Amino acid sequence: MFAANDLHHYFSELAEKSWVVIPVDKRQVLDLQSSARKRSNEFRSAGINQSLTPVKEIRSDKILWLDSANADTDSEKSVLADLSKLQNELRDYFRIALNEFECHFSIYEPGQYYARHKDTVKQNNKRIFSFVLYLNADWAEADGGQIVGYNSEEILFRIQPLAGQLLVFKSDIEHEVLPARRQRFALTGWMRQ
Repeated sequence: MFAANDLHHYFSELAEKSWVVIPVDKRQVLDLQSSARKRSNEFRSAGINQSLTPVKEIRSDKILWLDSANADTDSEKSVLADLSKLQNELRDYFRIALNEFECHFSIYEPGQYYARHKDTVKQNNKRIFSFVLYLNADWAEADGGQIVGYNSEEILFRIQPLAGQLLVFKSDIEHEVLPARRQRFALTGWMRQ
């Protein structure tokens, strides 16, 4: 999946800035989007933390958890294997215990968003790195749906959700997904202790 064989350059940037965009194979990512589209009837309204109750004031996307038990296609199985390798390389580079990762597909329909939040909270503080693999071809600024990361009021990053990019950032960075103006697909997850 990764366009670069040696990810250490990107990990160095992650250590310095607390976030990095890693280029990935766009063809493989678009295969994954096709898989997500075919399964769109399986998506459910997202909840917050451990809650299964959707909280529309905070987030309005729909999700489908992806793991080895429900990976149906070669592209789904392949991305899980690549993310496992990424987890191992991050663990070795940062010399921290990363024991597992979890991820889900997300779909944002036009007008949907995810308000400012952190991925680390008291109920779930084992998340170390968050990641978003974008599955959208031909995305324009006017399409919205960007993810914006903050340090207080300073903008750290504003990333277009365009296929061929994997955003990795420290899970304690506050961030939001701006309202999308067209259907937006991603695979979102967390590397955990």
